[in-house]
Amino acid sequence: MIIETEWRVIADIWIAGKPMRQPRPYVGRRGTFTPETKKGELKAWKKAITLTILTHRLDLRLACPVKLEVKFILFRSKKKRRNKDPDGECLHIATPDVDNLVKALMDTMTKSDGWDDDCQVCDCRIRKYYSAKDGKLGAQVTISVPAETNQLELKL
Repeated sequence: MIIETEWRVIADIWIAGKPMRQPRPYVGRRGTFTPETKKGELKAWKKAITLTILTHRLDLRLACPVKLEVKFILFRSKKKRRNKDPDGECLHIATPDVDNLVKALMDTMTKSDGWDDDCQVCDCRIRKYYSAKDGKLGAQVTISVPAETNQLELKL
Protein backbone atom coordinates (compact mmCIF):
# COMPACT_ATOMS: atom_id res chain seq x y z
CA MET A 1 0.00 0.00 0.00
CA ILE A 2 1.42 3.37 -1.06
CA ILE A 3 0.59 6.37 1.09
CA GLU A 4 0.69 9.68 -0.76
CA THR A 5 1.96 12.64 1.25
CA GLU A 6 1.07 16.29 0.74
CA TRP A 7 4.22 18.44 0.84
CA ARG A 8 4.73 22.08 1.82
CA VAL A 9 7.70 23.99 0.32
CA ILE A 10 9.80 25.67 3.01
CA ALA A 11 12.81 26.69 0.89
CA ASP A 12 13.35 27.33 -2.81
CA ILE A 13 16.90 28.53 -3.48
CA TRP A 14 19.31 29.01 -6.37
CA ILE A 15 22.94 28.03 -5.78
CA ALA A 16 25.18 29.79 -8.30
CA GLY A 17 28.40 28.08 -9.33
CA LYS A 18 29.73 25.13 -11.27
CA PRO A 19 28.13 21.95 -9.86
CA MET A 20 30.78 19.36 -9.03
CA ARG A 21 30.52 15.68 -8.18
CA GLN A 22 31.67 14.11 -4.92
CA PRO A 23 34.61 11.82 -5.77
CA ARG A 24 34.32 8.18 -4.77
CA PRO A 25 37.18 6.55 -2.87
CA TYR A 26 38.94 3.66 -4.59
CA VAL A 27 40.35 0.68 -2.73
CA GLY A 28 43.61 -0.79 -4.02
CA ARG A 29 46.55 -2.83 -2.82
CA ARG A 30 48.02 0.19 -1.08
CA GLY A 31 44.83 1.20 0.73
CA THR A 32 42.03 3.63 0.09
CA PHE A 33 42.57 6.42 -2.42
CA THR A 34 40.36 9.42 -3.18
CA PRO A 35 41.16 11.19 -6.47
CA GLU A 36 42.40 14.77 -6.11
CA THR A 37 41.19 15.87 -9.55
CA LYS A 38 39.49 19.26 -9.61
CA LYS A 39 39.68 19.56 -5.82
CA GLY A 40 39.71 23.37 -6.05
CA GLU A 41 36.51 23.42 -8.09
CA LEU A 42 34.82 21.03 -5.63
CA LYS A 43 35.81 23.32 -2.71
CA ALA A 44 34.41 26.33 -4.57
CA TRP A 45 31.11 24.50 -5.18
CA LYS A 46 30.81 23.45 -1.53
CA LYS A 47 31.60 27.03 -0.44
CA ALA A 48 28.85 28.34 -2.74
CA ILE A 49 26.37 25.90 -1.17
CA THR A 50 27.38 26.94 2.36
CA LEU A 51 27.21 30.67 1.58
CA THR A 52 23.78 30.29 -0.01
CA ILE A 53 22.45 28.44 3.04
CA LEU A 54 23.88 31.12 5.36
CA THR A 55 22.60 33.97 3.15
CA HIS A 56 19.07 32.59 3.15
CA ARG A 57 19.37 31.85 6.88
CA LEU A 58 18.31 28.27 6.32
CA ASP A 59 18.36 26.59 9.70
CA LEU A 60 16.41 23.53 8.75
CA ARG A 61 17.49 21.22 11.54
CA LEU A 62 14.28 19.37 11.04
CA ALA A 63 12.74 16.66 13.16
CA CYS A 64 10.66 15.37 10.24
CA PRO A 65 10.97 13.78 6.78
CA VAL A 66 12.28 15.97 3.96
CA LYS A 67 11.54 16.04 0.24
CA LEU A 68 14.40 17.32 -1.92
CA GLU A 69 14.09 18.45 -5.53
CA VAL A 70 17.27 19.49 -7.34
CA LYS A 71 17.79 20.72 -10.87
CA PHE A 72 21.50 20.91 -11.78
CA ILE A 73 22.48 23.23 -14.63
CA LEU A 74 25.82 22.02 -16.01
CA PHE A 75 28.37 23.43 -18.46
CA ARG A 76 27.53 23.18 -22.15
CA SER A 77 30.60 22.33 -24.24
CA LYS A 78 31.39 24.03 -27.55
CA LYS A 79 30.16 20.91 -29.33
CA LYS A 80 26.70 21.47 -27.80
CA ARG A 81 26.63 25.21 -28.71
CA ARG A 82 26.32 24.83 -32.47
CA ASN A 83 23.67 26.79 -34.35
CA LYS A 84 21.54 23.69 -34.88
CA ASP A 85 21.46 22.91 -31.14
CA PRO A 86 18.59 24.32 -29.02
CA ASP A 87 19.22 27.68 -27.34
CA GLY A 88 17.58 26.77 -24.02
CA GLU A 89 18.36 24.13 -21.45
CA CYS A 90 18.50 20.54 -22.69
CA LEU A 91 18.90 17.19 -20.96
CA HIS A 92 22.40 16.28 -19.82
CA ILE A 93 23.25 12.64 -20.58
CA ALA A 94 26.98 12.51 -19.81
CA THR A 95 29.08 12.34 -16.65
CA PRO A 96 28.91 13.39 -13.83
CA ASP A 97 26.27 11.00 -12.53
CA VAL A 98 23.34 12.48 -10.60
CA ASP A 99 24.08 10.40 -7.50
CA ASN A 100 27.58 11.89 -7.19
CA LEU A 101 26.27 15.43 -7.80
CA VAL A 102 23.57 15.17 -5.15
CA LYS A 103 25.98 13.49 -2.68
CA ALA A 104 28.22 16.60 -2.70
CA LEU A 105 25.16 18.84 -2.24
CA MET A 106 23.59 16.80 0.58
CA ASP A 107 26.87 16.31 2.48
CA THR A 108 27.58 20.04 2.36
CA MET A 109 24.04 20.90 3.47
CA THR A 110 24.46 18.55 6.43
CA LYS A 111 27.79 20.14 7.43
CA SER A 112 26.41 23.68 7.12
CA ASP A 113 23.26 22.96 9.19
CA GLY A 114 20.93 22.65 6.23
CA TRP A 115 19.40 19.76 8.19
CA ASP A 116 20.45 17.37 10.95
CA ASP A 117 21.33 14.49 8.65
CA ASP A 118 20.79 13.66 5.00
CA CYS A 119 19.11 10.39 6.03
CA GLN A 120 15.98 12.53 6.64
CA VAL A 121 15.55 12.92 2.87
CA CYS A 122 12.91 10.32 2.07
CA ASP A 123 11.72 11.69 -1.28
CA CYS A 124 14.21 12.97 -3.82
CA ARG A 125 14.01 14.09 -7.45
CA ILE A 126 17.25 14.96 -9.22
CA ARG A 127 17.53 16.31 -12.75
CA LYS A 128 20.50 17.56 -14.74
CA TYR A 129 20.51 19.81 -17.77
CA TYR A 130 23.03 21.52 -20.02
CA SER A 131 22.87 25.28 -19.50
CA ALA A 132 21.25 27.54 -22.05
CA LYS A 133 23.78 28.87 -24.55
CA ASP A 134 24.01 32.11 -22.58
CA GLY A 135 22.83 30.64 -19.27
CA LYS A 136 24.27 30.41 -15.78
CA LEU A 137 25.57 27.32 -14.00
CA GLY A 138 24.24 26.17 -10.65
CA ALA A 139 21.45 24.27 -8.96
CA GLN A 140 17.82 25.03 -8.16
CA VAL A 141 17.03 23.39 -4.81
CA THR A 142 13.53 22.99 -3.36
CA ILE A 143 13.10 21.63 0.16
CA SER A 144 9.68 20.49 1.35
CA VAL A 145 8.23 18.96 4.51
CA PRO A 146 4.95 17.09 5.06
CA ALA A 147 2.01 19.51 5.10
CA GLU A 148 0.92 18.38 8.57
CA THR A 149 4.30 19.34 10.10
CA ASN A 150 3.92 22.10 12.70
CA GLN A 151 6.29 25.00 13.37
CA LEU A 152 7.76 23.40 16.51
CA GLU A 153 9.07 20.47 14.48
CA LEU A 154 10.61 22.84 11.94
CA LYS A 155 12.73 24.75 14.52
CA LEU A 156 12.61 27.86 12.31
